Amino acid sequence: MSAPPTKFAVLLFPGFQALDVFGPLDVLNMLSRGRPFEFSVIAASRGPVPTRGLGSKQSIGQQIVATHTLQDAPEDIQVLLVPGGMGTRDTEARQPEIDFIRDRFPRLRFLLTVCTGAALAARAGVLDGRRATTNKASFDWVTTNGRKVEWVRQARWVSDGNVWTSSGVSAGIDMMYGFVAAEFGEETAAAVAWDSEYERNTDPSNDPFSGR
Repeated sequence: MSAPPTKFAVLLFPGFQALDVFGPLDVLNMLSRGRPFEFSVIAASRGPVPTRGLGSKQSIGQQIVATHTLQDAPEDIQVLLVPGGMGTRDTEARQPEIDFIRDRFPRLRFLLTVCTGAALAARAGVLDGRRATTNKASFDWVTTNGRKVEWVRQARWVSDGNVWTSSGVSAGIDMMYGFVAAEFGEETAAAVAWDSEYERNTDPSNDPFSGR
């Protein structure tokens, strides 16, 4: 069995959903204690990337500063996290990110998507022939982006080979704990959840929102 991954990155764009990113990354932050992890924030350009996209109706938002661009992102990324959010709806504007996913996927050990981030992965073609899930409120729209994907409605998250996809927003946290359990061991995942005072959903098929 290969050693657990140590080189992580998140792919951001204007209008990303905050919890899609901050939830899984906080799990990763706590997991990194005593472990020599590397982490990159990738976006179309360096500088702040806002959660509020163009035309957003939100009155507040936050920003994350990108450490790398799509052109100079590290070549040795092992795990790429792709969030969702309203920014995924602008498929024309997201084409550079879609191209990046398509180009990097063969070199990744794992691809993780949260919420409508699955739409970007689907448009990149990397979900073709795989089982995947996404935000249930946006399920009908996301699935139009990948006709060759086996979309699973009744799922909190789905793992198929080296691809992990989750349902909406908070589901990304449960997916990340599932990923940690698979790669670093159940005891490690349970310990991080305990320190976070987080009650995990450990059953990927337990999806209370699939009836939307």
